[in-house]
Formats: sequence, C-alpha cells, structure tokens
Amino acid sequence: MASGNSKAASVDDAIFAIRAYARVRGWTKSRVAVEAGLADTSLRQFWLDTWQPRPDMLRVLHALIPPDFDPYTVDLPPPVEKLSRRSRHSVNGRNTY
Repeated sequence: MASGNSKAASVDDAIFAIRAYARVRGWTKSRVAVEAGLADTSLRQFWLDTWQPRPDMLRVLHALIPPDFDPYTVDLPPPVEKLSRRSRHSVNGRNTY
C-alpha cells in the first residue's frame, strides 16, 4: 500500500519538473500560464516555495513537459523572474509570499 508521503513526493517532483522546464525554456510565469491555456496572471506564486497548485492545474502544467525531458539531468539556468521588492510586501493587508 502506498503511503501518503509518496503522493506528496510525486507532487513535489511534478512541481520541480514544471519549474525546471520553464527555466530551461526561459519562460516567465506568465508565459507558462499562457502555454498551458491559463490566464497569464494565474501563476502569481509560481516561483515561491510555498506555491501549492490545485491538482487540476498541476495536471495541465505537467502536460506541457515532453516525455523525454528529465529535470534532474539538465543544467538549470536561474529563473527568468525574481521577486521584486514590491511583490514581497503585503497586498490588501495579506502577505504575498
């Protein structure tokens, strides 16, 4: 019987792969969203460690990755976007990170 940890590892692996593919392609989070058929603002927290996409969104994003892409064997460039000072502050009284 599979444990709950293996499911969490699978989600973490999928998130890692999606981010790695975006980095290799040089895509911004907005570009990732558009490529997946999502609104360009739907991945606001894409690069944050706390990002927890819904399962349906994770499936759509993971479908972007070609079957032969191995995120663990490619040289990963830095993310295209870095958090700006403004994005680390609260918006409407809520933290954005």
